[in-house]
Amino acid sequence: METDFHHVTIASDAKLTPEFESKMGIKGNLVIDGVFDASANLNEVIFNGTGIQTVPQPNGSAPGYSKLIINKSQGSLTLSENVSVLDELNLVSGNLITGETNFIEIGNSPVKTGSVNWTLSSGSILGKMKRWFAASPNSGQASGIFPVGVPSGAKAGTNRYAQVNFTGTPAGGYIIAEYKTGPTPTQPSGLPLTYSGNRYIQNYEEEGYWDITPDSYVGTLNTTTYTLRLRMNNPSTLNPGQPPSGSNGNNIANISNLRIIRAKGGPGHDHQTWELAGSQGAGQTVLANGDYLLEETGVQGFSWFNGGGNDGNPLPVELVSFSGNCDKGVIDLTWQTASEFNSSHFDLEKSRDGENWQVFTTLPSAGNSNELITYQTTDQNATDGNNYFRLRQVDVDGTEKLYDPINVSCSEVTTDYILSFPNPSGSAFQVIVNNKELVGECKLNISDASGKLIETREIEVKDGINLFVINQELTPGIYFLNVSNGVKSTPVLRHAVK
Repeated sequence: METDFHHVTIASDAKLTPEFESKMGIKGNLVIDGVFDASANLNEVIFNGTGIQTVPQPNGSAPGYSKLIINKSQGSLTLSENVSVLDELNLVSGNLITGETNFIEIGNSPVKTGSVNWTLSSGSILGKMKRWFAASPNSGQASGIFPVGVPSGAKAGTNRYAQVNFTGTPAGGYIIAEYKTGPTPTQPSGLPLTYSGNRYIQNYEEEGYWDITPDSYVGTLNTTTYTLRLRMNNPSTLNPGQPPSGSNGNNIANISNLRIIRAKGGPGHDHQTWELAGSQGAGQTVLANGDYLLEETGVQGFSWFNGGGNDGNPLPVELVSFSGNCDKGVIDLTWQTASEFNSSHFDLEKSRDGENWQVFTTLPSAGNSNELITYQTTDQNATDGNNYFRLRQVDVDGTEKLYDPINVSCSEVTTDYILSFPNPSGSAFQVIVNNKELVGECKLNISDASGKLIETREIEVKDGINLFVINQELTPGIYFLNVSNGVKSTPVLRHAVK
């Protein structure tokens, strides 16, 4: 039988030990000045008030609650310190705010791991949650769920739980998990990712991410395989596949296009390079319109996690450079791509006047890649003077993309220069460099109008004309560009973004 109290204060010279399997409801404040032994007798302490409440840590023989129940229809519930729940946390209704520094701990050792009772309609833990895992595999929700949610912002309180079920056998230990609002501290790289069936990950949820940390990055928790579930509830920036007619923008046509991605973390990694977390599991499902459960099996290692997908558009071939050099009537042509998807081949076209074009040669492309690939070919019969070349990239379905031409001069005298095209431009434009004294490894620098360096790109300048593609999110304004090898530098080029 549950007994409700409006306010409970345990005096400094008093000790309170609830009876076996008692149910103690707290509708107001719980103040512990003496001793509150809430860890024994499988008793339940229930926070069920409708106003502001704070959960303190009991200080009995085993600090913590045996069973902690949260059942609040309204009003906030926060932690005043780290709080332990030794047997069971039951989230019936309402959110628990742990804050930036405090956490709620489930269990206290690999021998006593505790459990969590939670449903999709229950509340969330907004902040850090720590829970213990045994030295054995675990399965199901009670032993592996972290019912965390969005702590702040427009979607504060939205549940985005994580669930960890070890399929291998760890030595036991704890994991701390939380859902953090906002983009990851370092800009993710490694996207787009391509995987089986010519599918790909172009983007990720930018409004937040899961930070899941083991007790040790060299311990068995971080090296034992597990199945990971993440609830991608009402995402804003993911749209992998066009939604069915009449649905809202968050309804994903093909749930298999959503995957869990992970930043490489732990020793030797900087959290910048992202990868698929594991293999897509059978638990991938639509919970409701705009509410998706992602599952990956064979996962190993903890870090930052997120949901990733495509944006419903074909993944373009990302051309990063196109250059040519003439030496004694022979032109060497080189171009590089940073990513490709369903690419069939390149047609290299040539013109003597820049207006009439013919296919000079055709080179097969990589097809699918997210690595830097270099293509090379030679024109043995160059024209004295101007030689114009351009690339036409063709997908396997026949879709074509034509890139801007370059001019390779076979005249004996050439003038060094740096140009941008078009100027002014949007965020995408090209930088063209011709400078014999910069041949080799260089840096392309972009500064804003105040002189602040906003990007430095490592490039390789070849003898002759070099074309580098810039596709950077730049706000409208004036920018200054130059190329330098540490000793020699081009003049500073003024470029306008509109």
